[in-house]
Amino acid sequence: MAARVTKDERIFSLILALVASRDGLTKQQILSTVHGYATDFASGKNREALERKFERDKGEVRDMGVNIEMIEPTGEAGTTHNQRYFISHSDYDLPESMTLTPKEMTLLGLAGRAWQERSLMEDARNGLTKLTALGVDADDSLVGVSPQMATGGRILGIVSSAIDSKRALHFQYIKPGDNAAKSRMAAPLGLLFWKGHWYMLAFDLLAGGERTFLLDRIASDPKVDEEIVHERDNEDFAARLQVELEQLEKLNEATIELTPGSDARLRLAVKYGFLADTATIYVPYADEALLADELAGFGPEVRVIAPPSLIDAVKQRLTTVIETHKAVK
Repeated sequence: MAARVTKDERIFSLILALVASRDGLTKQQILSTVHGYATDFASGKNREALERKFERDKGEVRDMGVNIEMIEPTGEAGTTHNQRYFISHSDYDLPESMTLTPKEMTLLGLAGRAWQERSLMEDARNGLTKLTALGVDADDSLVGVSPQMATGGRILGIVSSAIDSKRALHFQYIKPGDNAAKSRMAAPLGLLFWKGHWYMLAFDLLAGGERTFLLDRIASDPKVDEEIVHERDNEDFAARLQVELEQLEKLNEATIELTPGSDARLRLAVKYGFLADTATIYVPYADEALLADELAGFGPEVRVIAPPSLIDAVKQRLTTVIETHKAVK
């Protein structure tokens, strides 16, 4: 028996579909594809009751301050069959002058991941897939309603909670260069989302000093140690960590050649602020292992010219891939 869809889930899915569709959706497309309506529509239940539910939901969305607009096709004024509903992006885009602090970004990240990890997100993505099959131009990148974070929301939530309670965490961590995860015990001080990744500044209780951990490299759900309370100064640790990473980035620069006409040339040149047809780019970096992972993913489309340590790191990753494939064969 299918799980009951709550009204909140249904309304959220409706908003998501209307925002994600660039050209708007007809009532038929909404009822047949959007989570909360589609199951009843497919089962052939009372169509009038389903349409009344849709009208009530539209009213609630508007009461929330979200304006649902409607377009009538040219020459079809007065008819409802081909009317298209949409939510204008321009009404809800953040102003270009608006900036977010690291703490605000952390909170937004937690909220976004909470939505992404609900089963609703899979249903929403399925709905967008159906719309695409119908010929609707849907923007799949909007699923999740937040920037894609580089680590699971569960880990992020545990770390954030430990910061608030001043507790220590036990977790498995894979340090760059190691083949296996090792046990670590640290008291988180601050969280920072920087350059597409989450970083945790923490006091390493085994090493007796501050360390920076990349959440992507945490290999297990951290366990809270309720017996350890780690007092700390009243400081914006995330802001300090960002300054440290920015200073480290200024000290390291990679020279990279990009193959003409390749995917790497288009993606990397634009990503790092160069024209799409640039042959050689210069990339500042704070984490050599992260950059090596990214470059190795493009295979022969990139060639690292400098520094030597980055050349070796990329070679090591490519060699590992080759050896792994040989072992599989």
